[in-house]
Parts: sequence; structure tokens; C-alpha cells
Amino acid sequence: MSGRKFYAKELNELAHTNDARKRISELRRAGLDIQDSWQPNGCKLYWINLNDNRQLDFWSKWEGVRYD
Repeated sequence: MSGRKFYAKELNELAHTNDARKRISELRRAGLDIQDSWQPNGCKLYWINLNDNRQLDFWSKWEGVRYD
């Protein structure tokens, strides 16, 4: 919810996973508005659409949930 944009590799390191893109897909199916954009280096940046106030409600449902 920081508003930062991340590459999948960075998200893998932060979340201690090897497939952040799968988690992003799961979160999108659950209703989270995750935006993305291809970069000139061939990688994709991901970020949460913070302009949609419903996102805050979404996160309150998931507070304390572990994704191990």
C-alpha cells in the first residue's frame, strides 16, 4: 500500500516466493486492482491502484493472513 511500483523479481524477494506473478493473479481474481506496465527492458512493473478507495477495504479483509 506504499504506492511503490515493483518488478516481479523484487516482489519475489520481499515475499520470499519464487512466483510473485502467480500471487498477483490470485489477488486480482480476489478483487484487488493491481496495475502493470511493460518497461523498455522487457520487464513488467506492478503496483496497486490507490485511486480506488475500495482497495483499503480489500486489505482489511486480509490483515494477518499468511501466504506461506
